[in-house]
Amino acid sequence: MARKSKKIKSSKALVKYDNKFNESSLSSLNPIEIKLLHAIISQIKDQGTSEVLIPFENLKALISDNTGRTYGEIVALLDNSVIPIMKSSIFRTVDENGVIRTTAMVSSTEIDPNRKTFKVQVHEDASYMFNNIAREFTSFPMADFSQLKHAYSLILYRQLMQWKSVGVYTISIEDLKDIMLDEAHRKSYEEFKIFNRDYIKKAVKEINEKFPDMNLTVEYTRQGRQTTSVTFKFNKFKVNKVVDVDFKNAEFNSGDEIKGYIALALNRQPNKSETTLINGWIEKNISEELVKACFEYAADKASVRYCNAVLLAWNEKGYTKPSDVPELVESGIAFDAEDALQQSFFESVPVYKE
Repeated sequence: MARKSKKIKSSKALVKYDNKFNESSLSSLNPIEIKLLHAIISQIKDQGTSEVLIPFENLKALISDNTGRTYGEIVALLDNSVIPIMKSSIFRTVDENGVIRTTAMVSSTEIDPNRKTFKVQVHEDASYMFNNIAREFTSFPMADFSQLKHAYSLILYRQLMQWKSVGVYTISIEDLKDIMLDEAHRKSYEEFKIFNRDYIKKAVKEINEKFPDMNLTVEYTRQGRQTTSVTFKFNKFKVNKVVDVDFKNAEFNSGDEIKGYIALALNRQPNKSETTLINGWIEKNISEELVKACFEYAADKASVRYCNAVLLAWNEKGYTKPSDVPELVESGIAFDAEDALQQSFFESVPVYKE
């Protein structure tokens, strides 16, 4: 048996991760590989450390690949570039005692050319990067990200999205080179004016062409004759306040998880009457898993008030998990993975959790 995570329409797939992931250099990847990596991230978020099975056709659609690229080419991209990056020491932290710790993004992967699927499992130590994130995160629609064609634009765009609620991003030239350039190109771009011409200006130009409403501009800071840092300014995005729940705390109760999920689902803080209803679910020990399934089942009708009526009805019948609920089983929200592989991607982008 397998449990299916939230259905995501291809146009609504969301990339979301802890801001620390922006410190990881992706300069060794080409544009398609960068897009594939983020397509995978859009499917593993909030899946814990369980194995997630992603059909190749979903990956192709998420990266907006209309070039006729074969599944064999997808396998080669995953095997030769994307998987090695995910299994390398992509996350690096230094604690207050100066202890340096590196962590891989994933613990295991599996490419099945026959079933045309990619299976991935997030490393336990990297799980916090992609799960239950309520603060200090970067997020953006995969559909927007996939519109960009060049690696320098993709890399800059993900950095800007960390600061989208502010509309200002400042970084030193050396740090920007570390993010954008691999070792093979670093020496060729020691001179700032060449780096500015071939990377910064081109990235700004493409982002403005694809997203003119951002109105992205760049300003330079100099010390004497040397340019030391660059500031990108753009129209900030409206970001609504969410419930202040510290998901990074090692111990938290299910009530906090539910409140955090609802805040993210609504993209705002629940009002007073909604909070009263949510507290009622917590008092009745209604699980976060069932709350998420209810919101998915409700689809366009999803609201706290609507789901309250549904959840209370399920609770009265003794349902405690999605697989207990006949409507969820029939609708495919609680389902068998083998049957799910037969679904058309163009109806949704399913992710399978085993």
